[in-house]
Amino acid sequence: MTQKQDDVFNVCFCFSDSSGSYYRHPLVALASVFENTKARIRTHILCDESTSSSSKDAFTGLAERYGQEAIIYAAPPPAKSD
Repeated sequence: MTQKQDDVFNVCFCFSDSSGSYYRHPLVALASVFENTKARIRTHILCDESTSSSSKDAFTGLAERYGQEAIIYAAPPPAKSD
């Protein structure tokens, strides 16, 4: 596959973080993506209100450090099972 200079690869993570520490797992995965590619990456983070603003900031800060992009989306809370 030939990659053009202006190609952007989209990566998506979707999670809920009621424990307050789960965000670290996708954050580490994202760091690995950034560390192991020269491609431009646009990351889409879908998370609900259980994810703290500091956790969301960790994603945008990581992307900025690598010269990449992270977009945070507010997802509805998980449906309750009956």
